[in-house]
Amino acid sequence: RKILDDGAKQVILLSHNGKNVDIVEDEKAYSLAPIAPYLTKKLGTGKSGFKVDFVSGFDKRVTSGSRVVLMENVREDDRDEGKEDLPENKNNAASEAYARQILDATNPNIYVLDGFSVAHRDQASVTRLANLMKERGKTAIAGHLLEDEYEFFIDRIIKNPVKPFLVFLGGAKVSGKGGKLKIIEALLPNVDRIVLGGAMAFPFLLELEKSYEVDSMDPFAGELGRKTELEEERKTASRILKGDYGKKVIIPKLIVGAVGEDRIIVDIDKEQIPEGF
Repeated sequence: RKILDDGAKQVILLSHNGKNVDIVEDEKAYSLAPIAPYLTKKLGTGKSGFKVDFVSGFDKRVTSGSRVVLMENVREDDRDEGKEDLPENKNNAASEAYARQILDATNPNIYVLDGFSVAHRDQASVTRLANLMKERGKTAIAGHLLEDEYEFFIDRIIKNPVKPFLVFLGGAKVSGKGGKLKIIEALLPNVDRIVLGGAMAFPFLLELEKSYEVDSMDPFAGELGRKTELEEERKTASRILKGDYGKKVIIPKLIVGAVGEDRIIVDIDKEQIPEGF
């Protein structure tokens, strides 16, 4: 609404709805089409309102005359996350081509990134769009929401944290450019404790006790190059635990494992995690 009020001729909205076939198998469930009428309602009707037009894909140029256009879920195409790229394709050509397709279809003068949760991802609809805009002599900027999130993080988390300062980290995305291991290393000088759980704890468990069957539980097991990646994660975990701030890291002692309907809870101080769980 601010961009519209500032006089933009047209605003084209891009977003994603991540697919999870373990939850929903129907591809239509991931479409952003239902969002268009909701946005129209939120933006109001009449002279001060804006009807949101929905466009189903990026295969042709957007010709809508509406001042607000919502594009289909960018994740409808696997190239957004680079999933079609071969491991040896270091230039991510497929993702780059998708970004060009998006740009050719929408033809914006300004690209505004306001999605804090995806800002760290090297994806077609994020970094590659921004870089292409710059290559074409156009503007790519951060929006006010992203700015607010960044300033809050720097001020409240980095510069002036409330003490005692505890951080809880879990889930996956352990290594890589946006991985949590780098976040742990960056935060350790400032925090009082970091509590780890989920897949995040795997490399630390492996480093503490090499005989744990944790690697068989790895959610990424079987992926190309995963063994090497896990070994690198373990080396980083070792460096963290043996470093000046290693005693700040708290690792779980109770592990929940599952095979089908069977669930177990293992006290890793007393017993091994059975292989296969």
